[in-house]
Amino acid sequence: MVLKPIVKDLNTSIENLRLAWRKPWVRLATVLAAVGYVLYAWVLFPTYTVRVRIGMDVTVNGVTRSASNVIELKARTGPSFASASRATHTAIRGEAVVLTLGARAAVVMLVTPIRNGTPDWIIRQVVAAMGGDLREPIETGILHVAAQSRRYEFSSATTEIDGREEHPLQPDVVFLADRRNFQPDRGGAADWAEVPIHHPDAVLGTSGATIVLWAETVSRLRPVTRGEVTAKLPFFNSFWARNHVTPPLPPALRPANFKVD
Repeated sequence: MVLKPIVKDLNTSIENLRLAWRKPWVRLATVLAAVGYVLYAWVLFPTYTVRVRIGMDVTVNGVTRSASNVIELKARTGPSFASASRATHTAIRGEAVVLTLGARAAVVMLVTPIRNGTPDWIIRQVVAAMGGDLREPIETGILHVAAQSRRYEFSSATTEIDGREEHPLQPDVVFLADRRNFQPDRGGAADWAEVPIHHPDAVLGTSGATIVLWAETVSRLRPVTRGEVTAKLPFFNSFWARNHVTPPLPPALRPANFKVD
């Protein structure tokens, strides 16, 4: 019987574990390891996580189309080797929000900005949209977001960054003329164009169109959205892998703008 040797080895391993567990020092080491992990992961350097649905509503000629994705925002404190203080490591998981328009065009709400690659940028945008204080530590902001229960619109407030007026509290949106043959760094404006949220008509070729970007907290059990970018932009990932080792300099689009993990 093919499974007989496997079952025999499994039983032997279980018996060896039972014999080892009878030794006091093994039990003590196991308990100390468990206590050490709890202290490290939950007391000294905890991880703060929240899942948020980000989305956009695009209204053209009185008809509103909507799209949204669930992303995960995470911040974890850890030891800093450069100083005696703690360091905060941030991460996001999820994909850009793709809203198709017509047969080929699409409007995409990016998960990272075009011109700023700061890992916690989208986290701070969500915190600010939900009324959090950006002067507080990022983990405090995540706790604030986790406590919210309604939908918030992203702020359009401006601030000055590097001597330029920016809209840092609002995700970037781009327009793709042909999502099936999208080449992020070739063809320029013919392939993609950044959409000004307050005046989208010039890029979309519409009249009186409006775009609303929003976010709402969801259960941590809600799965992170996967597959939308691959499904609606089928050439993006393969084109990038075939033609690039490192992404071009901004403002050309990067894979991180579309998918973060």
